[in-house]
Amino acid sequence: MTEFGFYRIVRYYTPNRLGDSRRPRTTRTGLTLAEAQAHCHDPKTRKEGVYFDGYTTMKGVGVREP
Repeated sequence: MTEFGFYRIVRYYTPNRLGDSRRPRTTRTGLTLAEAQAHCHDPKTRKEGVYFDGYTTMKGVGVREP
C-alpha cells in the first residue's frame, strides 16, 4: 500500500534586531511533495535575514491507494 500525503508551505520569520519575532504562518496548503519542493527552491520565497518558506506534511490529510 502506498501512502500519498499533502504538504503546506510555512513562512518562517527571522527575529529582528530588537528581538521581535513574528509567528510562522501557513501560506499555501494541499500541495504535492514536488510542488512544495519547487516552491521552496524558488529564490522569491526567501529574503535573507527576514524570512524563508519551508514545507511540512499536513497531518491527518492523505489518500491511500490499494
